[in-house]
Amino acid sequence: MKKRIVVMITALMIALCGMAAAEGTLDNGTWVRFEEGFEICLPADWYQIEASESMAQAGVFYCAASPDGKDTVQIAWEALDEQKDIEAVKAELQTVYPNAALCVINGVAGVRFTDTKNKLSGIAMLDAVKPGVYTFWFTPVFDAKLEETPAQIAATIRNTQP
Repeated sequence: MKKRIVVMITALMIALCGMAAAEGTLDNGTWVRFEEGFEICLPADWYQIEASESMAQAGVFYCAASPDGKDTVQIAWEALDEQKDIEAVKAELQTVYPNAALCVINGVAGVRFTDTKNKLSGIAMLDAVKPGVYTFWFTPVFDAKLEETPAQIAATIRNTQP
């Protein structure tokens, strides 16, 4: 009985993550393809910004911002000592972000989380090629204007490798 409840709760969390990510669309967005094997669609008026030295040292390799510079997306990669499964990534993230939950975006498993103190949200996904984790950071997550944009951008994350 406990196993069934755990499976049902997990399935519900995954379904809710998927539904949240699918809300709305990015009309006339701009697709950005990465050599790492994935692409995302950003609002057409967003522009790429250079990662600061400290951001680059933390693994951030791509940043984009809204025209007023208040809303951003940052993409980071972190090497892992060994390949992990998404449950292990979720468990690690829950030590810092208790609300971390599994989600599936375009067939790729991930972990969604929010940091209310720093007003950001994130999605972590495993690298399919080598031991590592991609993290997509969205800020500020609690800005009313940006409320749907992270979900819209996240819904476009897709694998470009066969």
